[in-house]
Amino acid sequence: MLSWIDIIFNTVSDKWHSIGRRALKNLIIHNKEHSYLMERSIEMCYVADRPKALESYFEVSTEVLIEHPDYPLEFWRILGAVLVTLGSQKREIRMKSAKLLRQLEERQQKSSRLQDFDISISDKTTAVYKLAQFETSKRLAIQHSDLAFTLFSEFSMHFRNLRSDSQRNMVAAILPWVQAMELQLDPNGGPTASSYMLLANLFEITIRCSTTLPNQVQAMWQALATGPHGGNVQLVLDFIISLCLERKEQNFVEYAKQVVVFLAATPAGSKVIEFFLLLV
Repeated sequence: MLSWIDIIFNTVSDKWHSIGRRALKNLIIHNKEHSYLMERSIEMCYVADRPKALESYFEVSTEVLIEHPDYPLEFWRILGAVLVTLGSQKREIRMKSAKLLRQLEERQQKSSRLQDFDISISDKTTAVYKLAQFETSKRLAIQHSDLAFTLFSEFSMHFRNLRSDSQRNMVAAILPWVQAMELQLDPNGGPTASSYMLLANLFEITIRCSTTLPNQVQAMWQALATGPHGGNVQLVLDFIISLCLERKEQNFVEYAKQVVVFLAATPAGSKVIEFFLLLV
């Protein structure tokens, strides 16, 4: 049996979306202690399968956060969703995303000068506003690098539930954050928990999407190798070899070969060759 909360969320997604939107907004505003309500609304900004439903959930989340500056929500929870909606086909959603990002960053007492991209974000040409989405994400990744692993974890949780076009949009938003990440080892010699999370999720995305999104999968692996952290390449290679030895499955070896090819095509490619020579 559906709860009354589920009924309201379902109403936001169906033809009665305007009624459901008002009800959900009031529900969130008057129940600040129940973070589930806002978090669920933000989650739907990633996974809503109909444009009108996505627009409704985004409107609710945006209006609450703009009208109630004291609303208790971690910056990272809304950051990922807004970076994704920044690549929306609808100009109104992109502009509201840009406005919300600026206000949220001001509350963090930081500034990435995101207003520089307002004109490009409002442009109707896809290539123009998509580039603005990427550059906005790039500036935020520099200013808030401590959120990179958290944001990637959030994206990975929703990635598998999206259509290919939405997955492409998500990759465009997360790439600058991947490039800023530094993979690290724990005292036992293996990757730290956050580094393992990144590598495991990225390898799963490779298995699921290397056929449907080959360019995007390649871009994410290469982003790890072309950032400022030169040690990432060896950690990636250690991880995929260890995984193949552990699973002993031919399919894993085939996907691992793809990753090696991706890494070898970067400026750090010489390190890949050196690594395998050392193994020999």
